[in-house]
Amino acid sequence: MFDKKYALEALDLLWDNHSGLMRHVDPIEMSEDRIEDLRRAKTTLRTVDLALRLAIMGEFVAAWCLWEYFAGQVCTGFAKCPARHKQESFPTWVARTYQANGHTFADAAWFDDAVALRNLVAHNGGRVDATNRPKFERACRAFHRISEDGDGYITLHASELGRVHNMIEWFLQSAP
Repeated sequence: MFDKKYALEALDLLWDNHSGLMRHVDPIEMSEDRIEDLRRAKTTLRTVDLALRLAIMGEFVAAWCLWEYFAGQVCTGFAKCPARHKQESFPTWVARTYQANGHTFADAAWFDDAVALRNLVAHNGGRVDATNRPKFERACRAFHRISEDGDGYITLHASELGRVHNMIEWFLQSAP
């Protein structure tokens, strides 16, 4: 059963966890003491950059999982809950379930593009190649500050996580 208060509290806690982590891995968010600790440890900028990129991807996947968990609860709580088709994306199923129950999933297009990033991270470790480039191009429609590095790995700017959290929060707040 969907509990809006619980869902929003979980999202807030997830964001607090992310904010705490950013103070350790994002040079912009780090205290001068943290930067000095890294200098003393001779931690390279490359290592800090990798930790930051992985933290951002980890937060994105965690937030996405939270959204799928609660969106699934919303959908299975409806009077009509159609089965998900084999090749159907989760956001498409959510939109179809909303429609079957006379509701509109207003941000369905954004979520349907954003799931491409989730799939690239979950199934390809965040690496873009010729076979999954269409997924990357779809992800670019949802995320304007996304790119790939020289090795073909996705770089998502930390500011995009705020948008992810906002989109999830709007979904949860507007859930019937």
